[in-house]
Amino acid sequence: MMKNKKIIYAVTSFALIAVVGITGFFLTSQSADKEVQYLNASWTYNYKDIKEITLSSDFVALVRVENEIKNYKDSGIPFTEFNVKVIEPVYGADLGENFTIVMTGANTADSIVEVKDDPLLEANQEYFIFGRQNKDGTITILSGPQGRLEYTNGKLNSLQVNNSRVREANPNMNINIVDANVDELINEIKTVIKDRK
Repeated sequence: MMKNKKIIYAVTSFALIAVVGITGFFLTSQSADKEVQYLNASWTYNYKDIKEITLSSDFVALVRVENEIKNYKDSGIPFTEFNVKVIEPVYGADLGENFTIVMTGANTADSIVEVKDDPLLEANQEYFIFGRQNKDGTITILSGPQGRLEYTNGKLNSLQVNNSRVREANPNMNINIVDANVDELINEIKTVIKDRK
């Protein structure tokens, strides 16, 4: 049994690293005296629609980013952990519960490093997240920009709708949500989750 757990952990760790197949750093500009670098990522899967990404998720919720917890490097790749609070649970979460989301990249005193089509979360912003829970309890957003919708004034939009950098870096994303009513989309997702049980 212990051997199986080690194998599962090794496969999970490898899959997490494979999800963001970093291909290089690219210096692009200076921003407020910070060096800005973009990472290119090769996402392992392009979900075809909301139904498919929902079926692959074990965490679905509307969250508010509370704060950055920490950033660090693992095998030379920068990562940041964010504390988020669930403001509308859909699956795998409860109202008011706090989770830690792990992303590739870091915003430090000297530099900003981000995956080009997957900008880091921002404090006080609200996002609709499709994620997978890691062994340590943290959440990884599925397929980077595909697994995160921006939430503003009751409407949800895919990242590429309002962010030209995301759109240019990843023009082939299948999930393309434009001004979707949050309640309607949540009801659609709940139906998908109910049908899979």
